Amino acid sequence: MERRAPLGELLPAGLTLALVGQQGALWMEAHVRDHDLSRFTVGSKVEFTADGDHLARLTGRIIWVAPYLDPDTRTGLVRATVASGPAVPRAHTFGWVRPAADTAETVLLIPKDAVQWEGCCHVVFVQEAADRFRPRKVTIDRADREHYLVAAGLSAGEVVVTRGSYLLKSELNKESLGVGCAGE
Repeated sequence: MERRAPLGELLPAGLTLALVGQQGALWMEAHVRDHDLSRFTVGSKVEFTADGDHLARLTGRIIWVAPYLDPDTRTGLVRATVASGPAVPRAHTFGWVRPAADTAETVLLIPKDAVQWEGCCHVVFVQEAADRFRPRKVTIDRADREHYLVAAGLSAGEVVVTRGSYLLKSELNKESLGVGCAGE
């Protein structure tokens, strides 16, 4: 997988010259925080998402959980074999690992333009009638470049504003515009 030996040089004994591996036997290792380690058990499934691509998941099955914690990071090492995924990851890829649900999971994706930040939470505008929309708080789980995965607050089939939702937000907040200006 990697050759570290420079051509034409005399090397000291014990130096690693190459990294040998088998693509079909890929492992992933995760450093899991102490308080989350109990959620990872040998034989259970895990999902890996690489940094920057949070909707593409790679699944695996745990083959080993360290019986100790790293004294510097206070994390435990979890090792899993890679079972499936949209693409084979590259060695040394960073990302996030979480326990996978064994049941089929239905996910709800919405465009990023549909979501607005309302000071304390994320909101979307849900259609109540042909000409009426109401803001609703949603919980965002993950994102890619164009979409959010909605964890709570919205059901499949509900119609939401996907373009121009910032205009509806500005209509809600127009009473507060100018407050604090000119000494008022």
